[in-house]
This record gives sequence, C-alpha cells and structure tokens, in this order.
Amino acid sequence: MTEMLYFETIKESREWYFVKYMPPVADHRFATISLVFPNGISRKSVGRFLNEEATYWIKRYPVPVMASAWDEKEDMVRPVDQDDGFLYAWSDTESGAIKQSWNSDELSLFLKGAPPPPDWRTIYTDVPVQTASELKAAVNQKYAKIGRRNKRISLILALCVGGGRAASALFGFFGPAWFGVVNLARDLWEALRTGLRITGRIKPSQKEKQDAEELRKLKQYEYHCKRNPKGFARIMVENLEQDAREQVRKEAEELGVKLDR
Repeated sequence: MTEMLYFETIKESREWYFVKYMPPVADHRFATISLVFPNGISRKSVGRFLNEEATYWIKRYPVPVMASAWDEKEDMVRPVDQDDGFLYAWSDTESGAIKQSWNSDELSLFLKGAPPPPDWRTIYTDVPVQTASELKAAVNQKYAKIGRRNKRISLILALCVGGGRAASALFGFFGPAWFGVVNLARDLWEALRTGLRITGRIKPSQKEKQDAEELRKLKQYEYHCKRNPKGFARIMVENLEQDAREQVRKEAEELGVKLDR
C-alpha cells in the first residue's frame, strides 16, 4: 500500500496577486493552483493568468494541475463563458506538450491512460513533506503535551483551592481559638454580603455591570435575530466576507503583494 504524503503549500507573489500551489494530497493524482487577486480581476482577463500559471507550474513540477482564481472575498472568479471556472492542464505522455482544457473529463481521460504516478517525493524534492504516520504522530504529541500541561494546571488549582481550605480547617481545629473566630467571621461576612447584593443594598461592581450589560445585549441580539432571520443572515455573510478580505490582505502583505489602499 502506498503511503500517503502531505506536502506544504507553496506561496509566491506575482506583484499584484499571489499564487498558492498545493501538491497532490494523499492519493490524488493532480496538484491544485489558486490565484488570489486581493485588488480584484476582471472575468475577461483572468483566463490569461490561469493559462500562464498552469504552464509555469507544470514546467516546474511535471504534475497535472487544476487551476482556479479567487478575489479578495474568496469568491471564485470565472472567465467569461466558463461557468465551471477550473482550468485543467497536463503534460502529454508521448510528445511532452502541455495540454489545457476547461473540461474535467479530458483530464480524467488522460489520467486513466497515464502510467501510475511516481513517488511524489522524487518530484517535489524542495518541498517539505510529512507522511500520514508522521503527521499523526506530530498531532498526538501536540495534544499529549497540551494534556500534560492542563493536568499540571488542574493540580495547581486543586492544591491552591482545596489545599488552602483544608489547611484553614486543620489550623482552625488544632490552632488557637482566635483563628476559629476569624474563620467564622469571614463566613458570616460572605453570607451577609450575598444577602445585601440580592436585596440591592450593595451596588454591583464594574465587572458585574459589564457582565450584566453583555448578557442584556446577547438577549437583545437573539430577539432581533429571531424576528428578522434574513437580516441576520445578511449581516453574517457580510462579516464572513470582511473576515475573508482581512485574511487575504494579510497573506498578500506577508508575500509583498502591492495592494490598493
């Protein structure tokens, strides 16, 4: 059985847009290319960029590809007269010529007649990779580390809370009489303060006011969401689009892509 491989995504800047190239995942037989245009791109122009990038990446790594384009909201940009929007490209087995098509059936037909793929590590020699077992071991190690840390925190909290109370009780029993009086006075004060808070004689703290205001807002939002679910859905979509824009711009800035301000 062939061991599944998981390569890192390659990201490159193209001045006004950036490209994310993902080698074949697991047992897939083609790579995927995403062109991201944070400044937008017209449907008339995007086809040319897809053609150029597909050709470039196949020359760099001789692996079939599926290319697509996306805008700053992570919405797909489809070339004119291409409703599917995906460009497929591969290198002909006999002639070596690069073939391109907007029809996925043509790529499927090529893959059926093509020889079995090689070990992808012989092609992606410069791309970091992990096997499925290595990835699983890394994830297990990470969660085991988090689990050990949480156990230590729980133990410390238990000792601080439970240990402190136990020490107080033992000292109150075996210690001087005045310490028991102090403990009793503290408990009576806590009970009195709780009663005064319930009757409204003690004003809530600033933190309690903030918590109460947050709860009031949440109930108000829930009420309006139930009254106008379509409006709520529209706002949610707008928020998701805004998050997408921010993420795309962040990636673009990290890669040095020029952005329209």
